[in-house]
Amino acid sequence: MKKSTVAKRIIDVALTVTLLLLMAFQVTEQLAHEWLGIASSR
Repeated sequence: MKKSTVAKRIIDVALTVTLLLLMAFQVTEQLAHEWLGIASSR
């Protein structure tokens, strides 16, 4: 695989995991939820 393809896959996986954590507010608590939201908006 090309380096750009690998980088895109890693970013896709990271954003998917972040989205799942943001949706599970009961698991992440308030502070982690806010930081994950900020991180995923960049």
